[in-house]
Amino acid sequence: MGVISILLRFQCNCDSYIVTRSELEPGDHIYTERAGYVYFHHGIYVGEDMVIHFLPDPKKKGILSSSAASSSLQGSGRCPKCGHSPDRDGGIVKTCLDCFLDGNSIRVFRHGVTHMPLRYCSRKNSKPPDQVVECAIHLFEQNGFGEYRLVVNNCEHFASLCKTGIRSCSQGVYWIHNVLL
Repeated sequence: MGVISILLRFQCNCDSYIVTRSELEPGDHIYTERAGYVYFHHGIYVGEDMVIHFLPDPKKKGILSSSAASSSLQGSGRCPKCGHSPDRDGGIVKTCLDCFLDGNSIRVFRHGVTHMPLRYCSRKNSKPPDQVVECAIHLFEQNGFGEYRLVVNNCEHFASLCKTGIRSCSQGVYWIHNVLL
């Protein structure tokens, strides 16, 4: 882990949100680190070891085209558990928890939180868990979330819409205010 990754990890204090598989409940908004804590990938846990999440199109070249997908499977075909293929699958996907995590920790994004830090939680209240899962499944079945766009339509926007009914992305706001400015 590089110096920048260590500093980002200390800054975000995200280890406090780590959970185990047995603690997950259907409807949880979960996330996991990518690129050494530079950014996080978000999804909705729908139960039975499955996650619905939003990926960039792997055929389009871009900042996240290869790193957002599960790198441990790239070039090796499809996952034997869920059939996911990071070289071919983009948009809204339903994968096993292992493909979503890609070897990293599970974290739960908290909703209805009034204290800081708001980068890993939201003041917005959650819908009931069954409605969260229903929304994620509906968007998955319709592939109805549009084209992946890093700043304005990404995995966190997807998970937050399922969870609260409102598209939002705290890490985008964080990067714009604290890194780019």
